[in-house]
Amino acid sequence: RIAFFSIFKKRDPIIKYLLLFSLIFSIFWFFTSQQSRLLLPIFPLLAICTAYVINRLINKNILGVLVMFIVIFTFLFNLVINIGININKMPVVFGFESEEKYLENLKDFNPYNISEYANQNLKPNSVVLLFGESRGYYLDVPYMWGHSTTQGVIEYYKMENEEELLKRLKSLGVTHILINWNYAPMIEREQKAIGLMTRLIEKHSVVIYNHKNFYLYKSFQKKKFLYIL
Repeated sequence: RIAFFSIFKKRDPIIKYLLLFSLIFSIFWFFTSQQSRLLLPIFPLLAICTAYVINRLINKNILGVLVMFIVIFTFLFNLVINIGININKMPVVFGFESEEKYLENLKDFNPYNISEYANQNLKPNSVVLLFGESRGYYLDVPYMWGHSTTQGVIEYYKMENEEELLKRLKSLGVTHILINWNYAPMIEREQKAIGLMTRLIEKHSVVIYNHKNFYLYKSFQKKKFLYIL
């Protein structure tokens, strides 16, 4: 027991600073935005501290053997878990399945298909507004997020009607709107934004493509016809 606590009494000053920084960072994280991905910056620091402790404990006879067993077991356990989680990705990794087919078969309502359509058919100077969707990395054309919770340039809460939204989108150079209707209606905080967007696309947009409840609209046109491809 005394040997165990002596590890922390004789710790390297650098370890002390790494732990202190991680603690301060965690406090800020706790009182701001509690999203696990935002903790990633301190994971490498904690990994260094963990390795330091393990290295000190390994030299403690029986305790060292126990620590080594726990470390090996943890690595093997995580390896099995990760293989199980990612086994369905192996065919595409080794070239037995195309990237397109893999993404199309995912159950995450991803916008790959409609993004590919946009990449192949929209002009390079087009600007796509994403609504109910944030995965713009599939797009090769310029895009911006349209949710009130992920941006601040479109202030839905100040708008009285869809004409004000139309004016704002025009000023931002938006030419198309991509809406994921799988998610948009479920975001309760976006109800005003959803209402404004729904009325705008009904009056000033036409559908040029849809796929699995993803819709790509050409903005600022009178609604005369509907393309469903």
